[in-house]
Amino acid sequence: MRGSWASKTEFILSCLGYAIGIGNVWRFPYLCYRNGGGAFLIPYLIMLVFCGIPLFFLEVSLGQFSGRGCVTVFQIAPLLKGAGLAIVLCNFVCVSYCNVIMAYSLLFLWNSLRSRLPWMNCGNKWNTERCLELGGQGSLIMNASARWRTSADEFFQY
Repeated sequence: MRGSWASKTEFILSCLGYAIGIGNVWRFPYLCYRNGGGAFLIPYLIMLVFCGIPLFFLEVSLGQFSGRGCVTVFQIAPLLKGAGLAIVLCNFVCVSYCNVIMAYSLLFLWNSLRSRLPWMNCGNKWNTERCLELGGQGSLIMNASARWRTSADEFFQY
């Protein structure tokens, strides 16, 4: 048997901690910008009302009622046997994605603490032959057909 909650507040705070993550804070504004700004909110809110909230309520209700985990709770209906494994697989994909974002943040933080930033010069293994080293010259006017890229562009894009 699984453990129970000490109070209703503990349960609500646990649900909020599960539902609100880095995707809500970081990814959602990016998706709004990429998909049309405010126009993206209409289909998002429709899917939230008709799919997101009911499915979240179903998952929480079944979990609290049965006291089981997400893999074994769907034994109540033979048709839904694979749903628990699908939830575990989806969570694994989301956790992997968030861990990669956090690892990149730590990598950039670590590289920014060096005395010479790695994206300041063109002598690195990720640079191409079209790398252009600006070196503090201020603004530079380039021919658009030459397709030169700065060393910082090559570091953050490739």
